[in-house]
Amino acid sequence: MDFVSKLDILSDYLEDESYKEIIEIIKQEITNVSEIKVDKKERQILACFPGENGDPALDKHLWEQLEIAGQILVNKGFSIFAYAENTQESKVKEWVEVFKDEAVKYIDNEDKKHILNLIALSEIGIILNRKVLLYYILMNKPFVYCGKDVLLLERLGLKELCLDIEDKFNAGKILDKIAYIRENYGKIEDRIKQVWKNSIPDRINEPVNEKRLNSHESADGEKKTNTSDELASYKKQFKKNIELLIEHGYLEQAKQLVAEYEKIVPDDIDVYSIKGVIAMMEGDLDEAERVLKEGRDKDYLNGDILFNLAYLYEVLGQNAVAKFFYKHAYHIYKVKEQNEKCEMIFKRLNGDVQFKVLIASCIRQKEKILEQFLMSIEDLDKEGIKVYYFFVDDNDETNSKRKLQIFSEKYPETIIYTANDKKDSYVCDDNTHYWKEQLIWRVADFKDEIINYAKKREFDYVFLIDSDLVLNPKTLKHLIATGRDIISEIFWTKWYPNSFMLPQVWLKDVYIQYEISRQETIDEWELTRRHEKFLNMLKKPGVYEVGGLGACTLISIYAMKKGISFKEIKNLSFWGEDRHFCVRAMALGLKLFVDTNYPAYHIYREVDLEGIPNYRLGKFNFDKRKIALVYTNLSGSNTIALYKMMPKKIRDKYDISIIQQNMSANFYSTILSSDLAIFTEGNYPFIKKFHINRPIVIDLWHGFPIKAMGYSDNGEKFKEALEQRWKNVDYITSYSHLFNKLMNKCIYINESKYVITGAQRNDFLFYTKGKKNLEFIYSESYDGKNIIFYMPTYRYNGNRLEGNKKWVNLFDFKRFNINEFSNFLEDNNCLLFVKLHPAEERYFINNIQQNKNIKLLTNELLFKHGIDLYEIINAANILITDYSSVFFDVLLLDIPVIFTPTDIEKYKHDRGFLLPYEEWTPGPKCYDQKHLQEEIERFLKCKEYYKEKRKDILKNVHLYIDGNSCNRTWDFIEKILD
Repeated sequence: MDFVSKLDILSDYLEDESYKEIIEIIKQEITNVSEIKVDKKERQILACFPGENGDPALDKHLWEQLEIAGQILVNKGFSIFAYAENTQESKVKEWVEVFKDEAVKYIDNEDKKHILNLIALSEIGIILNRKVLLYYILMNKPFVYCGKDVLLLERLGLKELCLDIEDKFNAGKILDKIAYIRENYGKIEDRIKQVWKNSIPDRINEPVNEKRLNSHESADGEKKTNTSDELASYKKQFKKNIELLIEHGYLEQAKQLVAEYEKIVPDDIDVYSIKGVIAMMEGDLDEAERVLKEGRDKDYLNGDILFNLAYLYEVLGQNAVAKFFYKHAYHIYKVKEQNEKCEMIFKRLNGDVQFKVLIASCIRQKEKILEQFLMSIEDLDKEGIKVYYFFVDDNDETNSKRKLQIFSEKYPETIIYTANDKKDSYVCDDNTHYWKEQLIWRVADFKDEIINYAKKREFDYVFLIDSDLVLNPKTLKHLIATGRDIISEIFWTKWYPNSFMLPQVWLKDVYIQYEISRQETIDEWELTRRHEKFLNMLKKPGVYEVGGLGACTLISIYAMKKGISFKEIKNLSFWGEDRHFCVRAMALGLKLFVDTNYPAYHIYREVDLEGIPNYRLGKFNFDKRKIALVYTNLSGSNTIALYKMMPKKIRDKYDISIIQQNMSANFYSTILSSDLAIFTEGNYPFIKKFHINRPIVIDLWHGFPIKAMGYSDNGEKFKEALEQRWKNVDYITSYSHLFNKLMNKCIYINESKYVITGAQRNDFLFYTKGKKNLEFIYSESYDGKNIIFYMPTYRYNGNRLEGNKKWVNLFDFKRFNINEFSNFLEDNNCLLFVKLHPAEERYFINNIQQNKNIKLLTNELLFKHGIDLYEIINAANILITDYSSVFFDVLLLDIPVIFTPTDIEKYKHDRGFLLPYEEWTPGPKCYDQKHLQEEIERFLKCKEYYKEKRKDILKNVHLYIDGNSCNRTWDFIEKILD
């Protein structure tokens, strides 16, 4: 007969309907309660209570119900079951006494109270529901009601009710007591709900008002109990109780209480240690390792977890790993007793508390850079650490080999492995480093040899450092103290000279430095926002999990024993041995971290040597304001001039990138991530109001305006877009007040946006050696030659045609003989260099007939040699143009100008001028070949020709006539950024 059936018999036996209602409630509660296993010892104790036929073992059906009901309902069931079988109260008391006597045989003195409470609770009955069980756990007394111990009901604010029940405990029938409790159950339940809602589950992770917490005051000023402190006390006592259960071998009970505790206090780090110990005691070492590793991943500096991991690996016979974890536990513990325990273990394992570290590097390096690297690892703080060195000498330079030899003589614990199988060359220059595939895997093999060496000799760590790094002295001790298995110290570098500084760590794939899911699509702005979020995080001191790292990496013996390696993964196309190392490490369950507390300094180019003194003094700033310089071509770029003429103080102070305008994600990211962006054609590609008004935008423009533009342009088709285009610009650099006036006829902006600095590209005219640059481009000598530049403005610009230049001949004269003109040039010792406007070069480049006296200067040639047009122009003896504003700039050098406005009337009609053309062009106007040749001869003979006219225009156009426009511009930039 099962337990529920026996309750049915009891219900039929009783006449009072209220009792029957109670029986139904008990039956329902038994049916609904979740399963809780009964401990083996409790089963033995409970079995002493006489069963249906006086058998010491309860029948099978009853045990099924008892296991479902759980520990509390088991005891509740006893009282009802006893009454159902034997209605005489004296018999019930007799059985209870038997139960008590037999129970004592199975328990020690410490557990007597537990069993007595178990019995007493059977008399309380229905009050003990599942919610109250959770309260028992929180109050750290799983079974609390016995005699005058009224902690539970006191906590619930029901002390008086508790005492009242206690008074009735020794008199009356059991069902009278149940009826009493039933009568007051609503009051108890309401109180339970109130305390449950206000005190426990919702507040476990609730942010604490620190001011109120410190003062222990409520909002109305009343003194309150500190809930956080109280909960912490409950948690501490509860965990202590679990530990006592474990010590006495009650593992199932301990596991049950841990499970209940985790429902209320999730992710308590101590629970991982407790569960790991239980798993070890049960012999499940795999589970113990899994749980303890999971706990360590959450807190790498938890002494108990580290100690238990050490013990586990000692049991598994992995003494090197065990000693590694014992050392970390020792250095974390602050308790003398625990440290002494660790020291005893070290003696048993023939070890000591000092970490043993192998500093290693694969070296093919220039002498001056290697010298700084070796000096920095010498200066590392090694107190309390046993340090050894392992260098792979792959040097080409004899002096670098000698540096390593000297180091090894100074530190005898140094291993130098000489690589004699040089199969490929390694090239690095002032631009970047050039790695070949074969060389990458050669280095990977070297690194694996180092790891194997460290593993066999049971080093706690190997510290792999590239030989072009300089470290902060605190780096080694700090990285060890983080407790991570694989961790790199961050460094920031310019992978290309003109790019922003970036770190050597990433999140995904080859070098993705922003979070993105596999099926997610994001625009350039969101990409940049996420990228900046990652970079900004890395600029704050801390330890962060990443997806990829390298070049300055500390690796633990635990990771080495796991099987980490730099060996190529054949089905992975990623470039670089560090990426294969990282993928393999993640596959082995090892996390990758970067530390940003003590950034290293990267000597990627020899010029970077200049920054080492400031780095050593702690003055090098890795978090610089970012400035993006944008150029479209090298045909007189103000941004190129600003970059090349940059003062050293600016280069040191800001992170500066120069980038060609295009539609790439890299371009958009560079602009949107900058603090200040500089353009030259009013071509900022974003609407600033949608991008948090960042960056500050400066437009340098690209010449003094004589041709009509924007609102003044007769042929402008997109005037409605002009307002938004220029609204994005914060400042415009200017030649003079006249420039401001003319420019504002075209774009209608607030005149306060103009800043008179002079045109930046004009500084080239004062400081560069134009003829030398010209000779460099063409690989010819022009010594003694008269240089003439012909630079017409564009007519065709994609969607419109201005003027009617046909390009039927060089100057579009009605009659023109190219051979005659070439002979004229040769007779006068002249060379003509033709430079078309970038906007139409590709359309008409094939129309230009070249010979030994007439040469075409293309954008491709300028790019190939890294030279801007304005770095050549001062080689000119004469300039020929039509409407190009370049003539305003060469006035600074008083270079004679000849004008060939063959389509001026049509040009005036199609586009128009801002100034009267005849009055503002200080040179002769030629409309045929004969006149042009005559004017060239005249200027060659007399440079004073048109000189006064050139002076007059110069004074009106240029406020400044020096070569300091770039300095003035940088001063202004510094002012607005600071």
